[in-house]
Amino acid sequence: MERDIEVKSSSGNTIENVNFWIAGICGKSKKIII
Repeated sequence: MERDIEVKSSSGNTIENVNFWIAGICGKSKKIII
């Protein structure tokens, strides 16, 4: 995941967008695990 974050951040996305994207993946992953 760290590599994906670095790529997105370098692409010019704002920190807020990256955090929102990470939160979305975390939420989906938690739902899938549960």
